[in-house]
This record gives sequence, C-alpha cells and structure tokens, in this order.
Amino acid sequence: MNRSIPISAAVRRRVLAALGAMPAAAALPAVAQSRDGWPPVADAPGELRHGKWVWQELLTGDPERAAAFYETVFGWTITRRGAGERAYRLARLDGRPVAGVLRIADGRDGRTPASRWIGLMSVPDVDAAVALATAEGGRTLVAPGTQLGRGKVALLADPEGAPFGVIRTVEGDPADLDPVAGEWLWRELWAADPARMAGFYRALGHYARRRVSSSNDRDEWLLSTGELPRAGVVDRAAAARESAWLPYLRVVDLPATLRAVVAAGGRVLVEPSPQRRGGRAAIVADATGAPLGVAQWPVEGPR
Repeated sequence: MNRSIPISAAVRRRVLAALGAMPAAAALPAVAQSRDGWPPVADAPGELRHGKWVWQELLTGDPERAAAFYETVFGWTITRRGAGERAYRLARLDGRPVAGVLRIADGRDGRTPASRWIGLMSVPDVDAAVALATAEGGRTLVAPGTQLGRGKVALLADPEGAPFGVIRTVEGDPADLDPVAGEWLWRELWAADPARMAGFYRALGHYARRRVSSSNDRDEWLLSTGELPRAGVVDRAAAARESAWLPYLRVVDLPATLRAVVAAGGRVLVEPSPQRRGGRAAIVADATGAPLGVAQWPVEGPR
C-alpha cells in the first residue's frame, strides 16, 4: 500500500529549509559512547528483517524539551539512561520501545545544529552495507561500531547527502505489525533524483522498486520487501539545498494532534489539505524544530 503524501514543490522547499544543514561528523554522537549499554530496538527477540526501518533517533540540542514535547503530544514515556550530555533517552509507548533521543554537540561556530530524525535500516552485515553505500556514492558519517545490547550500527549519508543509519541487531528486529497511534507509520526520502536514489536504497535494502507516479511536480517511487511497503522516494523541490528523510507518526485525531503540537511549542509546517490524502496528513516541527509527518491513516496491512 502506498502511504506517501502528495506535497507541492513550494511546500517541500519550506520543510527542507526547516531541517537546516546536516551537522559535521564531529558534532554527531559516537556510535559506541554508552557505558551502560543500549536498549534493544524490539521488546522481544525476533528475526532479522533486511530492509525494514527498525528504529528512529532524534538528534537535538535540547533533549529535555524534545522529551516533554513527545510525552505531551504522542503519549510517549521517555526515560534517561546515563548522566551528563551523553545521556541517552529511550522513548516507549505502552511499554514498547519506539525511539531514542540523543544530544547533538554544538558546531565549531558555537551554534547548535538543527534537530532532525534519523532512521536506521536493518541489514545483515553493517560493514558490507557501508562498503556498498560508499561504492555507490554515499559516505560514512560515523564509522561502524557495536552498541552493547543493541547491535552493530553505522551512520551514513546517501549520494545526495540525506543521513540515515544501518543496524544489525543482536536480538532481532521488531515484527511487521500495524502501527498504533503514536508509532511510526511511514517514511519517505525527498530527493533531487528519485530514480537514482530509489536504486541506491534498493541495493542496500534488497527492495523491489516501483514507480508509482510521475509529473512535472512529482516523481515518486515505492520501495517494498515482498508485499510489505518500506519507504517512498519523492521528488524534492529543485531549489532546496539538500535531500532528507521525513518520518510519519500515526495519529487518531489529526486536528486535535495539531492543536497539541502548537500548545506544546511546536509548529505546523504543512496544514492538512483535501488534495493530500483527503486532509488526513500534515507536517509539523516539534518543539526543538525537527520536522516530522503526522497522519490519520486507515492502515490495511503490515507496515
């Protein structure tokens, strides 16, 4: 099932501008920094699911403010592991792990980089995935390292600069179940060359790739594992400075969610519109400025 959200070029430029530039590698958290171990991405052991986006990490200069926002708006419970600036915050929804929050260091100019969500794709071999990504024009932002209790992880940038991670979990990946409200529903890459980027991720995730629409304003591809949709790749605005991934959370009541976003210090970047999935989706920025999508969605199958 195609879950992407049709968005105009002008709107995509506005959202990509909110993301800001990707921080320098020196400002990114080290993969193996936690001495206390890392929580697994699933609440129970399971099988590996190559190509599934199994985790989301929020990189932000203000983890406390971010935690308060997501607890208030989406009902997450966020607990802190460790002390100081390297503390890791684990978000759970009804006891199930759903995301992590990491503090990002200030740049050399003293400015705090823009907050953003980064997704982790499951792969059977992290080193092989890094080698393939770099051979295809990507680059390594944070070299592979082992997160005790979680698995081996690396942070990469694709050929257009969009950051993402790869992970080989030690206890297996989350099951393919319908997401409930407050869980991740979808993710899409806004790319300058959607066909090329769909090919890049197809190789990494062993996806089937299908073009689902093409026009002067939009070129869209669907990436799937068998019958399971994993991600979309859409044409970003030509004037935007960089490409980026945008994740979506499922919500029950979109108007109420948008009111809660604003009340908690966030912003609505893209209002619902009948032209975009019948007015059931919007794009917001959290209280630290990180963009994400929210969708009131009739899920009909595995995510």
